[in-house]
Amino acid sequence: MFFLEITLRLGGGLFLVLQEHRNAKSIKQKGDYRIMCLGESTTAYGQENSYPSQLERILNKRNTGIRFSVINKGTPSIDTNGILEKLDDNLARYRPNMVVAMMGINDGGSTLPVAFVGDIKPYASSLTLAAKRFVKSFRVYKLVKLTYLHILNKLIEAGILRPGEKELIAHNSVRVNADDSSKWASEEQKKKWVYLVDFGRRLRDRGKFDKRLYMRAAEFFNAAIAVNPEIALGYFELGGCLYHLRLYDKAEAVLKKALQLSPKDNWIYGALALCYQARGMEDMAIEYFRKANKLRAEYYNPVTLYNYRALENVLSKKGITLVCAQYPLRNLEALEKMLEKRGNVIFVDNETTYKKAVKEEGYDEYFTDSFAGDFGHCTDKGNRLLAENIADAILKKLKK
Repeated sequence: MFFLEITLRLGGGLFLVLQEHRNAKSIKQKGDYRIMCLGESTTAYGQENSYPSQLERILNKRNTGIRFSVINKGTPSIDTNGILEKLDDNLARYRPNMVVAMMGINDGGSTLPVAFVGDIKPYASSLTLAAKRFVKSFRVYKLVKLTYLHILNKLIEAGILRPGEKELIAHNSVRVNADDSSKWASEEQKKKWVYLVDFGRRLRDRGKFDKRLYMRAAEFFNAAIAVNPEIALGYFELGGCLYHLRLYDKAEAVLKKALQLSPKDNWIYGALALCYQARGMEDMAIEYFRKANKLRAEYYNPVTLYNYRALENVLSKKGITLVCAQYPLRNLEALEKMLEKRGNVIFVDNETTYKKAVKEEGYDEYFTDSFAGDFGHCTDKGNRLLAENIADAILKKLKK
């Protein structure tokens, strides 16, 4: 068991080792204005073309007389609890003058109306969260919990999974939140649905768009819908596949079914907006983007809200400037409301420039997928636009 754990960790940790090698160089640059970027895979991915790497190059080409070092502390699959747990250690190690945060997309759980949010408290002590994360971080724990080899073989026997795809799917951990607890007839039904959606995501998320893999992923999402047609997430995932396969009419129909099941889900409205935009139905696209933004301004994830405020509180006490970047294509209002009247925070709007770019050049020029409905992981070009927007906001602040 111990050696299995070590082997799995070595493979899974290679990405972070390479990232830390680059970050170590930044620590050694004496006299630099140091910026630390916090986030998930949308921050981490891209290596030398990740947005933090491009941000460093852009800032240093602006001839401001300041030499910048940018540290990439993005971690794939992490949520804001995980980011906050590591905050003190990262601040002590990297000693940043400024922190850029683009986070929250991986936070699970239900949203609450703004009126009920109030003075948000964490759901568990930091010690409890750390203990749970320590246990769940073990790859052996995940391996035993999901019993993938058994399930994979069962799916092969049933003809759902092809033998050659076993290794392709057993790639990395993908979390699926299977809520709507009242809609499950049994735990066995729920477990089967989760596995099908999980495997579909693994096939889809192998990298830049691959038509063959997206078509196979769509088969898994269809199978999940057949297991339980009352769960909106199955339709949402299928709709995303159909969108990238350019089957926009079918994507719209599937996403509208998802909306019937989950009428307050802003991700679904955002995905529909992209469908309408791709079909040249600009008025409908604008309307659905507006509806998505309205929901984000009216409903908050309490965990995200609490952790953004906790981050601002820690940094303000240490005299470290906080830059809050909104995700591409999403409206800045919800993020501003979370931190209103809370110190000197710099906000970065990534809605206007991305909407213009996508309209003129197409979605695939800037994103490799649409995992969040209306945006996804950026291409190198998409990361550059993100870095330029953040650089403009930073330099505007520093010139004051």
